[in-house]
Amino acid sequence: MSDRITAPGFYPDFPVKAYHADPAPTPSLTASLAQMMFDKSPRHVWANHPRLNPRWEPSEHKKFAMGNAFHAILLKAGKELAVAPFANWTTKDAKAFRDAAIAAGKVPILEEQNERAREMTEACLDYLASMKDDDDKPLIADWQQGAGTGELMIAWSEKGGYWYRRLIDWMPKHGRVVWDVKTTEASAAPHAVSDKLVKEGWCMAAAMTERGLNSLDRNLAGRRRYRYLCQETDYPYVLTVSDLTEADMTIGRKMLAMADDRWRECLDAGPGLEHWPGYGDSILRPEIPAWVETRFLGREIDHEESRKVRAQPMKVPAADHIMGG
Repeated sequence: MSDRITAPGFYPDFPVKAYHADPAPTPSLTASLAQMMFDKSPRHVWANHPRLNPRWEPSEHKKFAMGNAFHAILLKAGKELAVAPFANWTTKDAKAFRDAAIAAGKVPILEEQNERAREMTEACLDYLASMKDDDDKPLIADWQQGAGTGELMIAWSEKGGYWYRRLIDWMPKHGRVVWDVKTTEASAAPHAVSDKLVKEGWCMAAAMTERGLNSLDRNLAGRRRYRYLCQETDYPYVLTVSDLTEADMTIGRKMLAMADDRWRECLDAGPGLEHWPGYGDSILRPEIPAWVETRFLGREIDHEESRKVRAQPMKVPAADHIMGG
């Protein structure tokens, strides 16, 4: 399979390394780069884009191996693993194994981590077997043998010749649900999901997926669900499954539109770093957040009251009282 594409479409089994190197005819935008544009600046996007920054290097090996291993085992696709027969990476042989794996484009992982990833996968499938969606359909149906495609690349172009790409974690054959798989060393509890949704850019990522799928297949436009599976990497590997609401999707679409506008503006200006600004050239005058000011005012009041108390003369008991008599 070629490492380049020439037409929009669905690309199963596309080499992950080639995907991250950007196989589109012109530099393309991804969900992670769009989130970076929204959260940081165009200059950050330029620095992290494989087709814009001449010094760009892939950084997949720097990520925690458990997530990569879990994806590979659960999805039966994605990054190729290199399981190391070592307890840690401290020995000379272990380091040599790791470096060789990275040079070969593989993800080095310790045996203990690989075993945990397998346990995570078993726990994940057990959970899914006990869960049903709002239509009373078992979630495990989407994950049975031959039910879908893992690590599915979609690529599309829009008016003006702008290209986009997205790597979908799991796409069932029926196409009505799109799964995004997340792992966390923290909590996947229901009360923590809203924070993760914001911090990890779930809304914008789902909006990007929606935009690409609608471009490639209008038949299911407006009828797809965008679903997140978030699982903890520590035993007992508990998970939650979330469907994004229409309100979530609306926010994601608006955020994506803002990021995309800036992306097109910079791309049209040119590929050089000088056309991709940072945070601006104005001196900032940051304001203290309201909650900090409120907390300080409370402490100031307490301080003044305490000072008044300390300023009052100390009452010394009478001598006869002290002596008891």
